[in-house]
Amino acid sequence: MGLLQDVISESRKAVLLEQTAMSCISFLPSGFAPVKSALKKLGKIKTLWGLEVLEDVDVVKVTIEDSLSIDVQKEHWDNFVKLMGGGLNTSSETLDLSTYLLEGQEDDLESLRSTLRSSLARLVEIPQAKKMESMFEGWKAKFGPVRLSTPKSVMIKYPATDGQLDKLHRQLMKRMGKDKGQMEMLLDAILNQEPLNAFPVFSTFDWLYGGIAFSKYNGIGLEFQSGINMSFNTVQSITSPDQDVIDDFEENDVSVKADGKVVYPKTKYGSFVPYSFKRLQMVIDDSDNQGDRNAQAT
Repeated sequence: MGLLQDVISESRKAVLLEQTAMSCISFLPSGFAPVKSALKKLGKIKTLWGLEVLEDVDVVKVTIEDSLSIDVQKEHWDNFVKLMGGGLNTSSETLDLSTYLLEGQEDDLESLRSTLRSSLARLVEIPQAKKMESMFEGWKAKFGPVRLSTPKSVMIKYPATDGQLDKLHRQLMKRMGKDKGQMEMLLDAILNQEPLNAFPVFSTFDWLYGGIAFSKYNGIGLEFQSGINMSFNTVQSITSPDQDVIDDFEENDVSVKADGKVVYPKTKYGSFVPYSFKRLQMVIDDSDNQGDRNAQAT
Protein backbone atom coordinates (compact mmCIF):
# COMPACT_ATOMS: atom_id res chain seq x y z
CA MET A 1 0.00 0.00 0.00
CA GLY A 2 2.91 2.31 0.87
CA LEU A 3 4.44 1.81 -2.59
CA LEU A 4 1.12 2.69 -4.25
CA GLN A 5 0.86 5.85 -2.12
CA ASP A 6 4.37 6.85 -3.22
CA VAL A 7 3.49 6.30 -6.90
CA ILE A 8 0.32 8.42 -6.56
CA SER A 9 2.28 11.11 -4.70
CA GLU A 10 4.97 11.27 -7.39
CA SER A 11 2.29 11.34 -10.10
CA ARG A 12 0.60 14.29 -8.42
CA LYS A 13 3.95 16.06 -8.11
CA ALA A 14 4.56 15.55 -11.83
CA VAL A 15 1.16 17.00 -12.72
CA LEU A 16 1.76 19.97 -10.41
CA LEU A 17 5.18 20.56 -11.90
CA GLU A 18 3.74 20.47 -15.42
CA GLN A 19 1.06 23.00 -14.45
CA THR A 20 3.46 25.39 -12.70
CA ALA A 21 6.65 24.97 -14.73
CA MET A 22 7.86 28.18 -16.34
CA SER A 23 8.35 28.21 -20.09
CA CYS A 24 11.76 29.40 -21.25
CA ILE A 25 12.46 30.66 -24.76
CA SER A 26 15.17 32.68 -26.48
CA PHE A 27 14.54 35.70 -28.66
CA LEU A 28 15.99 35.58 -32.15
CA PRO A 29 15.79 38.69 -34.38
CA SER A 30 14.90 36.51 -37.36
CA GLY A 31 12.11 34.74 -35.54
CA PHE A 32 9.80 36.65 -33.19
CA ALA A 33 6.97 34.17 -33.80
CA PRO A 34 7.70 31.86 -30.82
CA VAL A 35 7.76 34.84 -28.43
CA LYS A 36 4.61 36.26 -29.97
CA SER A 37 2.81 32.93 -29.72
CA ALA A 38 3.72 32.61 -26.04
CA LEU A 39 2.56 36.17 -25.31
CA LYS A 40 -0.78 35.52 -27.03
CA LYS A 41 -1.36 32.57 -24.75
CA LEU A 42 -0.59 34.69 -21.69
CA GLY A 43 -2.82 37.47 -22.99
CA LYS A 44 -5.80 35.09 -22.94
CA ILE A 45 -5.23 34.53 -19.21
CA LYS A 46 -4.94 38.22 -18.30
CA THR A 47 -3.66 41.40 -19.90
CA LEU A 48 -1.48 42.98 -17.18
CA TRP A 49 1.51 40.99 -15.90
CA GLY A 50 4.34 41.60 -13.48
CA LEU A 51 7.75 41.92 -15.09
CA GLU A 52 11.32 41.43 -14.00
CA VAL A 53 14.31 42.37 -16.16
CA LEU A 54 17.76 41.12 -15.14
CA GLU A 55 20.94 41.92 -17.03
CA ASP A 56 23.80 39.46 -17.27
CA VAL A 57 27.06 39.88 -19.13
CA ASP A 58 25.68 39.13 -22.58
CA VAL A 59 22.04 38.35 -21.93
CA VAL A 60 18.99 40.21 -20.64
CA LYS A 61 16.55 37.82 -18.95
CA VAL A 62 12.92 38.96 -19.06
CA THR A 63 10.75 37.10 -16.57
CA ILE A 64 6.97 37.42 -16.75
CA GLU A 65 5.81 36.41 -13.30
CA ASP A 66 6.18 32.65 -12.95
CA SER A 67 4.92 31.83 -16.44
CA LEU A 68 7.49 32.83 -19.04
CA SER A 69 11.19 33.58 -19.23
CA ILE A 70 12.72 35.16 -22.34
CA ASP A 71 16.47 35.35 -22.95
CA VAL A 72 17.51 38.27 -25.13
CA GLN A 73 21.06 38.88 -26.31
CA LYS A 74 22.08 42.43 -25.31
CA GLU A 75 22.95 43.31 -28.87
CA HIS A 76 19.33 42.52 -29.85
CA TRP A 77 17.63 44.26 -26.90
CA ASP A 78 16.52 47.38 -28.79
CA ASN A 79 15.06 45.25 -31.55
CA PHE A 80 13.24 43.14 -28.96
CA VAL A 81 11.74 46.21 -27.26
CA LYS A 82 10.60 47.56 -30.63
CA LEU A 83 8.92 44.29 -31.58
CA MET A 84 7.24 44.06 -28.18
CA GLY A 85 5.42 47.32 -28.85
CA GLY A 86 4.32 49.74 -26.16
CA GLY A 87 3.25 47.09 -23.67
CA LEU A 88 6.72 46.55 -22.19
CA ASN A 89 7.37 48.99 -19.32
CA THR A 90 10.60 48.28 -17.49
CA SER A 91 10.28 51.26 -15.17
CA SER A 92 6.97 50.09 -13.69
CA GLU A 93 7.93 46.45 -14.15
CA THR A 94 4.71 45.62 -15.95
CA LEU A 95 3.77 44.07 -19.27
CA ASP A 96 0.48 45.00 -20.91
CA LEU A 97 -0.64 42.25 -23.28
CA SER A 98 -3.89 43.88 -24.47
CA THR A 99 -2.64 43.96 -28.05
CA TYR A 100 -1.64 40.30 -27.91
CA LEU A 101 -5.02 39.41 -26.41
CA LEU A 102 -6.76 40.98 -29.39
CA GLU A 103 -4.40 39.28 -31.84
CA GLY A 104 -4.89 35.96 -30.10
CA GLN A 105 -8.66 36.37 -30.24
CA GLU A 106 -8.49 37.19 -33.94
CA ASP A 107 -6.31 34.12 -34.50
CA ASP A 108 -8.93 32.00 -32.73
CA LEU A 109 -11.69 33.51 -34.88
CA GLU A 110 -9.75 32.90 -38.08
CA SER A 111 -9.15 29.30 -37.06
CA LEU A 112 -12.87 28.84 -36.39
CA ARG A 113 -13.75 30.44 -39.74
CA SER A 114 -11.46 28.03 -41.55
CA THR A 115 -12.78 25.04 -39.59
CA LEU A 116 -16.36 26.04 -40.38
CA ARG A 117 -15.61 26.10 -44.12
CA SER A 118 -14.23 22.55 -43.83
CA SER A 119 -17.31 21.49 -41.86
CA LEU A 120 -19.61 22.81 -44.59
CA ALA A 121 -17.76 20.61 -47.08
CA ARG A 122 -18.24 17.61 -44.80
CA LEU A 123 -22.01 18.23 -44.75
CA VAL A 124 -22.22 16.87 -48.30
CA GLU A 125 -20.05 13.89 -47.37
CA ILE A 126 -22.19 12.48 -44.57
CA PRO A 127 -23.84 9.09 -45.25
CA GLN A 128 -27.29 10.67 -45.78
CA ALA A 129 -25.86 12.95 -48.46
CA LYS A 130 -23.99 10.19 -50.29
CA LYS A 131 -27.13 8.03 -50.18
CA MET A 132 -29.20 10.89 -51.60
CA GLU A 133 -26.74 11.42 -54.45
CA SER A 134 -26.81 7.70 -55.19
CA MET A 135 -30.62 7.80 -55.33
CA PHE A 136 -30.53 10.61 -57.91
CA GLU A 137 -28.14 8.54 -60.03
CA GLY A 138 -30.43 5.52 -59.65
CA TRP A 139 -33.42 7.61 -60.73
CA LYS A 140 -31.58 8.85 -63.80
CA ALA A 141 -30.58 5.30 -64.73
CA LYS A 142 -34.21 4.13 -64.59
CA PHE A 143 -36.09 7.10 -66.04
CA GLY A 144 -33.59 8.68 -68.40
CA PRO A 145 -32.38 12.26 -68.70
CA VAL A 146 -33.58 14.58 -65.99
CA ARG A 147 -34.00 18.29 -65.51
CA LEU A 148 -32.80 19.33 -62.08
CA SER A 149 -34.38 22.03 -59.99
CA THR A 150 -34.12 23.18 -56.39
CA PRO A 151 -36.65 24.79 -54.04
CA LYS A 152 -35.59 28.14 -52.59
CA SER A 153 -35.69 26.65 -49.11
CA VAL A 154 -32.64 24.42 -49.78
CA MET A 155 -29.37 25.51 -48.17
CA ILE A 156 -27.08 23.50 -50.48
CA LYS A 157 -28.41 22.66 -53.93
CA TYR A 158 -27.80 19.25 -55.47
CA PRO A 159 -25.28 18.68 -56.92
CA ALA A 160 -23.08 20.53 -54.45
CA THR A 161 -20.18 22.60 -55.78
CA ASP A 162 -17.25 24.37 -54.15
CA GLY A 163 -18.69 27.65 -55.42
CA GLN A 164 -21.93 27.03 -53.53
CA LEU A 165 -20.09 26.15 -50.34
CA ASP A 166 -17.83 29.20 -50.64
CA LYS A 167 -20.87 31.45 -51.06
CA LEU A 168 -22.62 29.88 -48.07
CA HIS A 169 -19.45 30.35 -46.00
CA ARG A 170 -19.27 34.03 -46.95
CA GLN A 171 -22.90 34.50 -45.95
CA LEU A 172 -22.26 32.84 -42.60
CA MET A 173 -19.19 34.99 -41.99
CA LYS A 174 -21.22 38.16 -42.54
CA ARG A 175 -23.68 37.01 -39.88
CA MET A 176 -21.45 35.33 -37.32
CA GLY A 177 -17.82 35.71 -38.41
CA LYS A 178 -16.96 37.76 -35.33
CA ASP A 179 -19.02 35.73 -32.86
CA LYS A 180 -16.78 33.00 -31.46
CA GLY A 181 -19.55 31.49 -29.35
CA GLN A 182 -21.98 31.18 -32.27
CA MET A 183 -19.38 29.60 -34.52
CA GLU A 184 -18.37 27.11 -31.83
CA MET A 185 -22.01 26.15 -31.24
CA LEU A 186 -22.60 25.75 -34.98
CA LEU A 187 -19.53 23.55 -35.35
CA ASP A 188 -20.75 21.37 -32.47
CA ALA A 189 -24.22 21.15 -34.05
CA ILE A 190 -22.75 20.06 -37.40
CA LEU A 191 -20.46 17.53 -35.73
CA ASN A 192 -23.28 16.03 -33.66
CA GLN A 193 -25.89 16.37 -36.44
CA GLU A 194 -28.19 18.52 -34.32
CA PRO A 195 -30.99 20.67 -35.90
CA LEU A 196 -29.39 23.57 -37.73
CA ASN A 197 -32.54 25.67 -38.07
CA ALA A 198 -32.17 26.46 -34.36
CA PHE A 199 -29.66 29.04 -35.59
CA PRO A 200 -31.29 32.26 -36.87
CA VAL A 201 -28.97 32.33 -39.87
CA PHE A 202 -30.60 29.09 -41.11
CA SER A 203 -34.20 29.85 -40.11
CA THR A 204 -35.36 30.36 -43.71
CA PHE A 205 -34.18 26.93 -44.86
CA ASP A 206 -36.20 23.69 -44.76
CA TRP A 207 -33.58 21.50 -46.39
CA LEU A 208 -29.89 21.24 -45.70
CA TYR A 209 -29.07 19.58 -49.06
CA GLY A 210 -31.28 18.36 -51.86
CA GLY A 211 -33.00 18.85 -55.18
CA ILE A 212 -35.76 17.79 -57.57
CA ALA A 213 -35.39 15.65 -60.70
CA PHE A 214 -38.03 16.02 -63.43
CA SER A 215 -38.33 13.15 -65.91
CA LYS A 216 -40.65 11.90 -68.61
CA TYR A 217 -40.82 8.14 -69.01
CA ASN A 218 -43.01 6.58 -71.71
CA GLY A 219 -44.94 9.84 -71.85
CA ILE A 220 -45.58 9.93 -68.09
CA GLY A 221 -44.37 13.01 -66.22
CA LEU A 222 -42.45 12.19 -63.03
CA GLU A 223 -40.90 14.28 -60.28
CA PHE A 224 -38.45 12.83 -57.78
CA GLN A 225 -37.73 15.04 -54.78
CA SER A 226 -34.95 14.09 -52.40
CA GLY A 227 -33.14 15.92 -49.66
CA ILE A 228 -31.86 16.09 -46.10
CA ASN A 229 -33.81 18.36 -43.81
CA MET A 230 -32.26 20.69 -41.24
CA SER A 231 -32.45 17.93 -38.63
CA PHE A 232 -30.31 15.65 -40.83
CA ASN A 233 -33.24 13.37 -41.74
CA THR A 234 -33.84 12.10 -45.27
CA VAL A 235 -37.00 13.37 -47.01
CA GLN A 236 -38.14 11.90 -50.36
CA SER A 237 -41.23 11.81 -52.56
CA ILE A 238 -42.35 10.96 -56.09
CA THR A 239 -45.06 12.94 -57.86
CA SER A 240 -46.92 12.30 -61.11
CA PRO A 241 -49.98 13.92 -62.68
CA ASP A 242 -51.15 10.44 -63.74
CA GLN A 243 -53.31 9.21 -60.84
CA ASP A 244 -53.58 5.69 -62.29
CA VAL A 245 -49.79 5.35 -62.20
CA ILE A 246 -49.70 6.60 -58.61
CA ASP A 247 -52.45 4.19 -57.53
CA ASP A 248 -50.86 1.20 -59.28
CA PHE A 249 -47.46 2.07 -57.81
CA GLU A 250 -48.87 2.11 -54.29
CA GLU A 251 -50.69 -1.15 -54.91
CA ASN A 252 -47.58 -2.93 -56.18
CA ASP A 253 -45.06 -1.61 -53.63
CA VAL A 254 -45.82 -2.22 -49.96
CA SER A 255 -42.99 0.13 -48.94
CA VAL A 256 -44.72 3.29 -50.24
CA LYS A 257 -47.87 5.25 -49.43
CA ALA A 258 -49.74 7.62 -51.72
CA ASP A 259 -51.33 10.92 -50.76
CA GLY A 260 -53.12 12.27 -53.79
CA LYS A 261 -50.64 12.41 -56.65
CA VAL A 262 -47.62 12.15 -54.32
CA VAL A 263 -45.97 8.93 -53.10
CA TYR A 264 -43.84 8.78 -49.96
CA PRO A 265 -41.64 5.98 -48.62
CA LYS A 266 -42.90 4.23 -45.49
CA THR A 267 -39.40 3.22 -44.46
CA LYS A 268 -37.94 4.19 -41.10
CA TYR A 269 -35.23 6.36 -42.63
CA GLY A 270 -37.44 8.29 -45.04
CA SER A 271 -35.82 6.87 -48.17
CA PHE A 272 -37.26 4.72 -50.95
CA VAL A 273 -35.97 1.17 -50.95
CA PRO A 274 -33.76 0.09 -53.89
CA TYR A 275 -36.50 -1.79 -55.76
CA SER A 276 -39.09 1.04 -55.60
CA PHE A 277 -37.80 2.72 -58.75
CA LYS A 278 -37.91 -0.62 -60.57
CA ARG A 279 -41.51 -1.19 -59.39
CA LEU A 280 -42.52 2.24 -60.66
CA GLN A 281 -40.84 1.55 -63.97
CA MET A 282 -42.66 -1.77 -64.28
CA VAL A 283 -46.00 -0.11 -63.45
CA ILE A 284 -45.52 2.45 -66.22
CA ASP A 285 -44.32 -0.21 -68.68
CA ASP A 286 -47.35 -2.38 -67.90
CA SER A 287 -49.63 0.61 -68.28
CA ASP A 288 -48.05 1.43 -71.61
CA ASN A 289 -48.36 -2.18 -72.81
CA GLN A 290 -51.98 -2.31 -71.69
CA GLY A 291 -52.67 0.83 -73.68
CA ASP A 292 -51.13 -0.75 -76.78
CA ARG A 293 -53.26 -3.90 -76.32
CA ASN A 294 -56.41 -1.82 -75.91
CA ALA A 295 -55.57 0.12 -79.04
CA GLN A 296 -55.04 -3.10 -81.00
CA ALA A 297 -58.34 -4.52 -79.71
CA THR A 298 -60.25 -1.54 -81.02
